[in-house]
Order: sequence, then structure tokens, then C-alpha cells
Amino acid sequence: YEQTFAYLLEKSLNDGTSAQKFEIMNFAVGGQGTMEQVLRYNYYIKKYRPDYVVVFFYPNDFENNQYYLNYEDLIKNRDSAWANIKQADANFKQERTDLKYRLLKKSRLAQYLDLKVRQSPQLERLAVKVGLHSAGVLGLPNNNIHPGFLIYQVPLPEAHRLVYNFSYELLNFFGDFAKDNGSRLLVVYIPEAKQADAKLWQQVKADESALSQYEWDINQPNRYFAGKLAEGGIPFLDLTPILSDYLTAHPDSHLYNQKGEYYDGHFSPLGHEVVARTLKGYFNQIISKQ
Repeated sequence: YEQTFAYLLEKSLNDGTSAQKFEIMNFAVGGQGTMEQVLRYNYYIKKYRPDYVVVFFYPNDFENNQYYLNYEDLIKNRDSAWANIKQADANFKQERTDLKYRLLKKSRLAQYLDLKVRQSPQLERLAVKVGLHSAGVLGLPNNNIHPGFLIYQVPLPEAHRLVYNFSYELLNFFGDFAKDNGSRLLVVYIPEAKQADAKLWQQVKADESALSQYEWDINQPNRYFAGKLAEGGIPFLDLTPILSDYLTAHPDSHLYNQKGEYYDGHFSPLGHEVVARTLKGYFNQIISKQ
């Protein structure tokens, strides 16, 4: 934990150069998306009355958010019934008691195998066919391309456009709800490694021949949020250009954990250091404007 950007940020903010004291409380849960974050704020976080609530949006949050589209009207209309929404993502529904769910909750090996299945287009199609996974609104892998990858496709598939818009609606709702409870929402976009590393993106396209059949815009999600959140007055920090510039200046560096030829999406210790430094400067700017 001492190597994470949350810890490093708190330590650097309290380095003695400021009369203010800062406390960073990390409520992040791996594998969950924006709706789960809103629910967690409501039930566990707002009682602490934090000055700022920071949502870190990672591209796979689109996949999590798709399972809440049926509640879009509750979110848009600010209907109080939203607070009764249960966590309902594809594989971890609260009400489930079947064998697979129990294994996933108790076994690291089962979680690892489940992840590997979801990362393989062929195995994912099979898992949906036999009822182990839900296809969701984004659909099944097609032409060996995982549907989560299509968030970068141009033009954006209709199902993905709906999830884009709903994800923004969730963040906009979160901003209003946090404000009503004395907090200010900040949104930080964490890019996938292939978004931050231009060479890696070229390698991915070269290795996956099916990608050549489509047009791609690797920065489509973060650009979308930058524009939409500006309309709603929600501060937004895109880490993509910061990490890209660092890799350009330090081409032999690894900001993400490397697994074989590719990266697993989690920051390396160096990545955490770079992000912590960036966040410190960003938060100082936000605070100085208050």
C-alpha cells in the first residue's frame, strides 16, 4: 500500500510546506464501476463529509456501467428510488447464491480463471452460451474482438454510445449528489496502457489482424468526458497526455505492470509515483481556486 498513489499523494501533500493537513481515504474496490461508486458514497462515505470526492474512471468501467442501463431514468430524474439499486454487474450480483458466485467470493483461483475467460473472446462466447456469464448490452465478442474494445471504434456502435452517455449521466448525478452532501466531485481518467503508449498501440494493432477491418480512435473515451464534464462544471483530469509525455521522455520506463508482451492495466511502482506527483499539482490548483 505504501507504493500506491493514494498513500504517496497524502504523504506529499503533508510534507510540511502547507499549513493545511490532508487525509486521503481510499474506498476503491477492484472490478466495480461508477454506479457502485455512487452507492458506496451514499452508504459509506458521505458520513465523513469529505471536501472532495475523486472518481478514477478506467475504460473497463463502461463494461460495469452497462448493467445499470435499466435505471437510467431514475438517475436522470433524480428519483429517490435510485438508492435501492442493488449491485448488478455481470458476475457479482448481490442476490446470487449459486456455486459459481460462492467460488468467486471465496477462491482467488476461481477469480483468476474467471478473469482469463473474460479476456479470451472464444472462451467468453462459450461462457455466455453455457450460462456462466451475461452478454450485457455490449454483446458478445465478434471476429475475436472483445466488445469492451469497441469503446474505441469509429463510428461508435449504438450500444456503446448508450453506455458512454449513461456513464456521463452517472458522473453528472454523482457531482450533484456530492454537492448536496457538502463534497465536490473531481473526475480523473486513468488510461489503458495502449492509450498512454503509442508504440504499444501500434503493436496491438499489428498483432490483432481483425482490428484492421475497423477504424479506431484510441482517445475517444477521455475526449468525450473532457467535453461533457466541462459542460457540467465538473473538474476533469486526463492522465493520458501526462503518462504519454513521460514515456516519450523515458522510453525504457514501465508505468504499468508488465505481463509477458503486454501490460495488465495496473500501475507499476513508477507509475504510482508519476500519478501521485501529477495529482498533487492538480489538487493544489483546485484548492487554490476555492
